[in-house]
Amino acid sequence: MSLARNWWAFLLRGLMALLFGVIALLLPGPTLVSLALLLAAYLLVDGTFALIAGVRAIAKHQRWGHFILEGVAGLVAGVLAIMMPGATILALILIMAFWAILTGVLELMAARRVGPGGGRAWLLVGGVLSIILGVLMVVVPPAGGYAIVFLVGTYAFAWGILLVAWGFQLRHLHIRLERSSEVGALGSTRPASS
Repeated sequence: MSLARNWWAFLLRGLMALLFGVIALLLPGPTLVSLALLLAAYLLVDGTFALIAGVRAIAKHQRWGHFILEGVAGLVAGVLAIMMPGATILALILIMAFWAILTGVLELMAARRVGPGGGRAWLLVGGVLSIILGVLMVVVPPAGGYAIVFLVGTYAFAWGILLVAWGFQLRHLHIRLERSSEVGALGSTRPASS
């Protein structure tokens, strides 16, 4: 299972999300321009790791579309955040809302294809959280930069926890799979008894 083999990518994505969330929550004073640049960096890293997961899935002849779409969405949102640092608060909210909703939909789609032991629950929770955040940003735009920092920081922190937990779950699955393949390999190399 390639997801289990690439557990480290989910763990890194989670740690990046946690780091971004902590910075956003502890330092609410920076302007939205600073938040846009931090968000752009996170989106670019997250999109890159999603693309890596997609390319690895392609190489293994497994389902890859949702990873590639998530990666491209993250990269496009990151580039837009870099190119428009002086954009209005509403424009930044809409970019983040689009990314959150699209990511949430893609994660829900991915959850349909992942087996029960492969982290389906984490994808479902993460997808629903992403969609809720995106819809809230569109329907009730936050009054100011602090509200955006709080919303995005809280979301990134919660998403980071989910990704880290999923990464560890996949790591345990990977170890189990390696052990079972080692036991199988040992059993097949034993000399036949006479």
